[in-house]
Amino acid sequence: MKWLSSALACLVIITCSCSDGNFDGEPAPTIVVLKAGSITFTGKPTAMAPPKQGSLSGELNSVCFVLQDGVDLQNADAMNELFRKLMNGVTIHADIQMSSGRVIPLAQPTESWSEDGVVLKHGEFSACSAPPCGVKVNSGELVSNFRVAANPAFTVKGVYWRSEQDAAKSSEERGQKSVVSADCVVPGNAFGQM
Repeated sequence: MKWLSSALACLVIITCSCSDGNFDGEPAPTIVVLKAGSITFTGKPTAMAPPKQGSLSGELNSVCFVLQDGVDLQNADAMNELFRKLMNGVTIHADIQMSSGRVIPLAQPTESWSEDGVVLKHGEFSACSAPPCGVKVNSGELVSNFRVAANPAFTVKGVYWRSEQDAAKSSEERGQKSVVSADCVVPGNAFGQM
């Protein structure tokens, strides 16, 4: 019985210390829900301001459009096919407007899956747009709002913004190997990273 108590205490400590999804002692990402329910984007840009003015907490920033919940993690081909089906040929134009007046463009979204979602709580499947490679993003810059337009009109189940430090940079500083292209850090597979 004594070993069971010790094992449970250890399990609680492990669970609590990892609850923010941060296992390497790096700062937790900033995640801000911009819209917690359905919203339709059209050709006319929609501006979404964070609930309070926030700053970029790191070099990696994305705006995620929640497409569906209840999605089980599958092989890459199946997830790619689901993404194509849910996006249905939509083109999303998005940017981040900074308080300085600077505008950071965002690339076309890529797929992202999270077992414990941000807006929807189980098997959240999203389309996330981030600045294209080579666009400099400064940690600490203040965000005024996010602008989004879609063609054709496109309805999503929620929208959130995620900002975090570049784990590849941090791992370089620790002397670990990272994946880097000629002009930018190449993000890894987004499955399970959210």
